[in-house]
Amino acid sequence: IATSVSGHGIFFHSCSYNNLTSNIATSVSGSGIYIYSDSDNNIFINDTGMSNSSYGVAFVTYSTYPDSNTLINVSGISNFSYGVYFGRAINQNITNLRAEGRLAGSYGLYLRDSSNNIFRDCVNVSGVAGDVFVNSDTSPGTHNNSFINCSYSSESVNGAGNDITRKWYYRAYVNDSSGNALSGVNVSGYNSSDVLQFSEMTNSSGYTNRTEIIDYVNVGGTKIYYSNYTINSSADGYILGEHSYNVTLNENNLEDNFEIKQIQVWNCTSGTNSFDTPGCWVSGNVPSSGDGIIFNGSGVGNVNITNNTMPQDLDSFLVDSGYTGTIYFGPLFAVGDWTGNNDGTQLWNVTNDINISNGTMKVYGD
Repeated sequence: IATSVSGHGIFFHSCSYNNLTSNIATSVSGSGIYIYSDSDNNIFINDTGMSNSSYGVAFVTYSTYPDSNTLINVSGISNFSYGVYFGRAINQNITNLRAEGRLAGSYGLYLRDSSNNIFRDCVNVSGVAGDVFVNSDTSPGTHNNSFINCSYSSESVNGAGNDITRKWYYRAYVNDSSGNALSGVNVSGYNSSDVLQFSEMTNSSGYTNRTEIIDYVNVGGTKIYYSNYTINSSADGYILGEHSYNVTLNENNLEDNFEIKQIQVWNCTSGTNSFDTPGCWVSGNVPSSGDGIIFNGSGVGNVNITNNTMPQDLDSFLVDSGYTGTIYFGPLFAVGDWTGNNDGTQLWNVTNDINISNGTMKVYGD
């Protein structure tokens, strides 16, 4: 425990490569913890700076910036001014920050001429006048500061061109229509301007790695939102999965689910086989609703579609030029209830294209 009446509780001046752990520094008239000038590559863990008349924790310089310090579980508390003050600090990496300004006119976190700092997993950032404040200085200005998984209520970004970026965590999970996790699926996210923001592959559990997704960039007080995103999932042998995603509404999301359907390819090469024969499909599974069906040169055997077997709401049905067999559509071939006996229907719905480029189609009435 370090206490000062007229100075700073802990004062670093051009100090580098130090570890400061589990300290409580208080000051009546100075800052609790004050890091000055070219104090670089220090590690602060579980430290608390408190002040009654200045900053709880401060990074300050008038020449060479404090650079590349790491703060973990650090608290800056002020009963008069700013909980945490960055006055010309660069490349700081801050995790689990607590920044509290507790008196009228105070801010939780105040940034001035500070850039390339990362604030991650904030515990509490709050002040009476506001939570996050960016000073209006534009030379050199405040740029490229990221807040990742940091919840706070208010921010004020001043000065033309000054900016901060708000991000949240994102992870996707991909499974097939039977609920099985799928590995090797690419999940890509494009922002509202159709610019690629991330691309991740699923692992054996069906999950992508956790990534970060931009909510907005606040430039000079104007928020530029990146939502709605278009996020898609793609893999060989499967139909592209895609949905719209709003980061502002979701914030952190580690369970964004894609259920993607197979592209089913017929592979029986001779004779006439029933449509619902699993072994006649490359996947080893009979097509189901949402799948895409392809008949091509890989299997030119004839197909017999008996009553009540063709799924409704396939994604697509394609017979390409390489298929030379015959497809028999029997009476009431599609799943449904044409007669009131639940034995099939002649009405068949396909979501996208039915494209027949070769082969022979024989359709029988009810």
